[in-house]
Amino acid sequence: MRLFALVFVMTAATATARAEEPADLGAEAPAKEAPASDAPADETPAAEAPTAEAPAAESKGDAPADKDEAPADEAPADPAEEEVVSGWVGAGGSGSGTPVTQMNAWDALERLPPKQSVDLGVVVSYGDLGWHRGIATYSGAGVGFGIRGAWGTHKGNSRYGVHFGGGFQGPVPIYFSVVGEALPSWDLVKYKLQLGASLGPSFMLNYSDEEGAAPSVAPTLAVRLGYSEGWSRVSRRFFVVLEPKARWVRGRPELLCSVVIGQGRGR
Repeated sequence: MRLFALVFVMTAATATARAEEPADLGAEAPAKEAPASDAPADETPAAEAPTAEAPAAESKGDAPADKDEAPADEAPADPAEEEVVSGWVGAGGSGSGTPVTQMNAWDALERLPPKQSVDLGVVVSYGDLGWHRGIATYSGAGVGFGIRGAWGTHKGNSRYGVHFGGGFQGPVPIYFSVVGEALPSWDLVKYKLQLGASLGPSFMLNYSDEEGAAPSVAPTLAVRLGYSEGWSRVSRRFFVVLEPKARWVRGRPELLCSVVIGQGRGR
């Protein structure tokens, strides 16, 4: 009987232990799970809302980057520090004078005399026609018209070259003289003033009803005085000069005076 009771007690204890085992395992299961995070993994945290102090900070801070404002420590450019482009140029040529900057480079080129230059102008003259002085129809001085050109090389403000041209003078067709000239010449241009002289032969063809046509060569001296713009390599030069002239024709002088208006250009 005691043995039976012992077996019954042991059987009951075993059954009780087996009944309690699942409860212990179920309590331990939640402890083994990873702790859940407060916020889902795929959600980004919300940006902080701007505070009332943020606009005030922006207004007191630096200006926006897109505004073109010069730095406070940057001084304005000094024209005296500009790059020298042509060295030193003086009023009469290179080698001395004032420094040439980008601001006055054009003025410097204007002041540089060219190596060579040419002129072209129209001539209006009035004076004696010495060849026709002895004919019956001669009535004194006559008006003439012509074209005159010039070419020369330069040394400083002076040009050495030749004046050439042609024209006629006299009351055509009663009597007149056709004249062609090629005169070695010198010209000086300074302070808007032109001064020059020429000396050489004039080739003439003289015609009158009494004597017909007669060629001649007459030594000629001419001087020039008048207004002229300066010699230039980059722009045209305008000039107006008065040119008294004397020729030696038929053993006596022939005097006349011309006005020459034209333009010139150098290179």
